Amino acid sequence: ELKRELSGQLLEYQECKRIAGILGSKVSFDSYTRIPQKIESDPAYCRRLSPVAIMSAYGSAVGHGSRFKPPSPEDFSAIVTHKVVSVKSKIISVLKKLRRTGRSAYVSLFSDSSGRSELIATFLAVLELIKGRRIRLEGEKGSEVVLMNGGDRN
Repeated sequence: ELKRELSGQLLEYQECKRIAGILGSKVSFDSYTRIPQKIESDPAYCRRLSPVAIMSAYGSAVGHGSRFKPPSPEDFSAIVTHKVVSVKSKIISVLKKLRRTGRSAYVSLFSDSSGRSELIATFLAVLELIKGRRIRLEGEKGSEVVLMNGGDRN
């Protein structure tokens, strides 16, 4: 019985291949074409333009490619640029201030800072000076910064 079923399937497959060959020769499944039709011209617009005029109109419409150029650094420098302040320069500034007075309020160290980068550099300078045991903080709120050993390195 299994042999008969297998031979039946093979016969069906052979018949399908034969029909597919016949249909394949009669019908092309890859493309479909029709007979070209005659197109009537539109009477509303009858002007003829030269290719140069068309290119000129296109160029003015898209801006001759300037739309795709990246902006120059001058265009956005006022927005993006910022003042670079080194921590080393702020260390020197803090030490000079403390050598004059010996001690100073913590918040007064930031009083001459004009921008965010200066505030951050001053804060990092204070941390570096505390780490190097050149200054110390006394108190909690309203704490004072005290110069240690004249600000010399230990």
